[in-house]
Amino acid sequence: MPVIYIIEFIFFGIAGWGLDSLYRSISLRRWTRGGYFRLPFSPIYGLGGLALMFIFRYYASLPWPFLILTSTVTLILVEYLGGIFCERVLQIKLWDYSKARFNIGGYIDLEHSVCWLLASFLFYHFIFFRVYALEDMVSIPKYFNLPSLVLVVVVLLWAVIRKNPNRFLEFKEKMLNLSVDEYRQLIRDIRRLQKYKQTHDVNALKEKISEKLKKAGAQLKKRGD
Repeated sequence: MPVIYIIEFIFFGIAGWGLDSLYRSISLRRWTRGGYFRLPFSPIYGLGGLALMFIFRYYASLPWPFLILTSTVTLILVEYLGGIFCERVLQIKLWDYSKARFNIGGYIDLEHSVCWLLASFLFYHFIFFRVYALEDMVSIPKYFNLPSLVLVVVVLLWAVIRKNPNRFLEFKEKMLNLSVDEYRQLIRDIRRLQKYKQTHDVNALKEKISEKLKKAGAQLKKRGD
């Protein structure tokens, strides 16, 4: 069964990333990638999808309005905890609802909570039963369960650590004062600078990085830190 959960986690992570990117692109009127990673995948949507599958599968005997309400609260909790994780571990806010009315810590707000209610309703009526039926069609040997689970955990940890700005930066403030797009570009520029030796682009790149570091309230770590 763990392999089934992993497949669903990846599927929902990719689907959620696509919807999130579409939402951001429509809001900003230009193509904008969602999520934290370079790959088209968002773990928080993967976790949210698994949570809904769990609730609808194991509490199927309960009235469906109660299931929708429970799943909505669960998604709100996933978003809230995900926001805290991003700020305190990754040192960056991937979303910030602090300017919205009825928000808690900038992690959740009323508008997006209503969206989670709608998403739970649509998931239950149009997605859950189809995915659940597909589970019986997938036959995977049990000895793949533990290795697959370990592999997914290791890959996710490696991806987070590899991109964590603490590898490169010392912070003057609590967290990076950058948008997600600016943060991605800063990390790319720092990695490019590390690969360069003596080229005519180095000084221009250093100047570009310095401007972003000043805005971010951070400075580059010394080599070997």
